[in-house]
Amino acid sequence: HSQNHSQTQTKAIRGAQINTRISPSKVHTDAFTSLVSSVSSSWQQHHKKSTSTSLNSSSSSSSSQLHASKVSSSQSSSTSTSTTTTPLTPPPPLHFAMDATGLIHLTELEQEIFSTLMDVVHTNKLNLTLRVAGGWVRDKLLKAEMKKVDIDIALDTMLGREFAELVNDWLEKHHKERHSVGIIQRNPDQSKHLETARMMVYGLWIDLVNLRTEKYTHDSRIPVIEIGTPYEDAMRRDLTINACFYNVNNNTIEDYTGRGLSDMKKRSICTPLPPLTTLLDDPLRALRSIRFASRLNFSVDPALSKAVSDVRVHQALLTKVSRERVGTEVDLMVSSKKPLQALGLICELGLFDVVFQLPDASRLKQPVSKTLACEAMGCLINLDSILHHHMEEKEPLTEEEIRIARFSAFTAPVAGHMYTTERNRVTPVAKHILQDQLRIRSKDVEIITKVHAASLQF
Repeated sequence: HSQNHSQTQTKAIRGAQINTRISPSKVHTDAFTSLVSSVSSSWQQHHKKSTSTSLNSSSSSSSSQLHASKVSSSQSSSTSTSTTTTPLTPPPPLHFAMDATGLIHLTELEQEIFSTLMDVVHTNKLNLTLRVAGGWVRDKLLKAEMKKVDIDIALDTMLGREFAELVNDWLEKHHKERHSVGIIQRNPDQSKHLETARMMVYGLWIDLVNLRTEKYTHDSRIPVIEIGTPYEDAMRRDLTINACFYNVNNNTIEDYTGRGLSDMKKRSICTPLPPLTTLLDDPLRALRSIRFASRLNFSVDPALSKAVSDVRVHQALLTKVSRERVGTEVDLMVSSKKPLQALGLICELGLFDVVFQLPDASRLKQPVSKTLACEAMGCLINLDSILHHHMEEKEPLTEEEIRIARFSAFTAPVAGHMYTTERNRVTPVAKHILQDQLRIRSKDVEIITKVHAASLQF
């Protein structure tokens, strides 16, 4: 991290060009490609034929009753009552639901769980559609590694806690293990905008929540929530690749945005609504977009890149999002398999100063380099080289040790830099960045600052 290496590090970064826009290897089956083509064709025909299409669903009557029940999140700190709404294009008809056979491989456990849930529906004669939502669907379609399997199921005509109790009644009746139902109350600060029922079924955690639609105020990322339709739920999600449903009732993939499947095929990160609208509604999505791009080795759509770089999004990220949430996203990036791509995109899209905030310049004991972002990436590149090329014969580091090493390397350019706190205490700048701003665990920050102190001895 010494000053005389900064030019070399700059060249290394520019030469490496942390780039997620490379041509990926083919990972999709012929069935998936055929499905995407069919969806794209149907979507074009739909827009030619109609400008106002109503959603045809067997559960629409019951769903509309729930839709009238508004669920407002707590916003005691918000003074604005105006909301931003974006007119949605007409929802696609249900022929966008495609047979999932050959596209999604269910494990024996997943088959048993879905069979049980559908038996509960039929036994109780429920007018209810079960849709698996979010990351499970995306990772199944992409054949991506799933270290931790959590299944999020969206319900259209009844509350999660009510259905969970019916599931437990069924398990007890069939002499199977019954589990208590955990109710996760609404907690907008943790992105829990509707009550969620959580239960274990055959050893796997299942989350049950309602389909929803959202309206945002101008000065908060915490929306006002209403029960919604599948289309509304899909369009309010952060990315198109996270907006597909797996319909358990009829074993189909539903792509209500009309773009989710094609964006997976193109390996592109896009938003269901115009990018600037999506990011200003919830600026944390700027970091989520970067994290998914690096994790999946996808490219960021040019329109989304432009929106992420917008100063209005940067300002909103500073004012509307808690630092804990920002820190969580950064921690996930640093702990991932591709931290160079993620942190490189943060620098490329102008988010470095927003994410890694320094103390006020008047409190610094010595000025910080104007090329701090470049130097930070250089140190991370050097660490990556060491881990991959110079430690093959040594005992491998644990995942936690690698995480600490990466944070230490990325903040190495401010090693030895101190500032004066409001309580007139002289404190490492790295501690301000990691602990005060990103809310990294204090014991981890203590180790990192000790690594910095040791490095200064060489």
